[in-house]
Amino acid sequence: MKIHFAGDAYFGETAPDRFLDDDLRRLFAESALVSVNFEAPVAEADDPPLPKAGSHWRHSADALDLLRREGVGALSLANNHIYDYADAGLARTLEAARDFATVGAGMTREEAYRPRIVELEGTRVGLVSYCEGEFGVLKERGRGRGGFAWICAPEVESIVSRLAEETDVVVAQAHCGVEETDVPLPEWRERFRALIDAGADAVVGHHPHTPRGVEVYRGKPIFYSLGNLFFNAPALKRLHRGLVAELEIVDRRLAGFRAVPVEFGDLVSIWKEGEKETARLSAALEGEGYRRDVDRLVLELWRDRYETYYAAASAGAGERRSMLRALKAITTTLLGGERATRKRRLLLLHNLRIESHRWATERALSLLEESDRER
Repeated sequence: MKIHFAGDAYFGETAPDRFLDDDLRRLFAESALVSVNFEAPVAEADDPPLPKAGSHWRHSADALDLLRREGVGALSLANNHIYDYADAGLARTLEAARDFATVGAGMTREEAYRPRIVELEGTRVGLVSYCEGEFGVLKERGRGRGGFAWICAPEVESIVSRLAEETDVVVAQAHCGVEETDVPLPEWRERFRALIDAGADAVVGHHPHTPRGVEVYRGKPIFYSLGNLFFNAPALKRLHRGLVAELEIVDRRLAGFRAVPVEFGDLVSIWKEGEKETARLSAALEGEGYRRDVDRLVLELWRDRYETYYAAASAGAGERRSMLRALKAITTTLLGGERATRKRRLLLLHNLRIESHRWATERALSLLEESDRER
């Protein structure tokens, strides 16, 4: 028996008639279970958006009809867009997806953290789905709203351990990592390995929108990022490649796995050069080369992304900016009043609360400090 897990799926406000080519349709049709990361809620145009930094995305209900036609039976919902339209959008999504095996989000914290057990050909497969600290995360108890499960919650390991005792195979999905990069941070490698230590038989990552390498840890696969399955957002259409994680189960045990490379244009198809690229990314996870890649990555992120983020969140008055640009940013903030102040606070919260941004920034600043001391 084979089951399959795919990466980020977003179809926009009007879904196409189909999105898989014939080869992938056959692969999904022969699978006992296909799961995708459903990247946005089923929401209406008049649903109030959640105050947050970044864009708001929504699906119409025809996205779920499309997934049903293409053989998808499970949805991973712990992601950074599923709560874009707050309780109204999430409640509508859960209602419209009642016939799917949904996991990772709910109208209460208990519901969001509850695992899903699916019986397939006599095998009990346990599913969990977690996300880093994005807008919509449910950290504390008793918040009185919906949202999604946090991967760093203190009870995550015990949830996975109990699920391993109750089922035959456990698959953990994790929506984490710096977007548009192909190198996982060491902190995420530790976190994903901890899920294996707790009892997961495989960890399947998504969120970066690009494929990453696959590691075998204690005999179990960790897919650090599946990338995109199909993503109909103009800004991300260039990131048109990903992986499908195939898990083979024999005698109620995980017996094998492989990464199926895919790419999309009008339809998702097999990515012909993908096996070589996946092998390269997997090999890059080992040795000193990995550490050098991480150091290079975080320094580039600080220079090209995070320094600008923090400057904007502090009214743009960063010390490396010209006086004219700083004055212009401050003037814009003052004229914008309360709305501009709230936007800056949300941007700062975005960068402080989300682990990927915080960890990458901390690493970069530590490297810069070490370099300064050595001069």
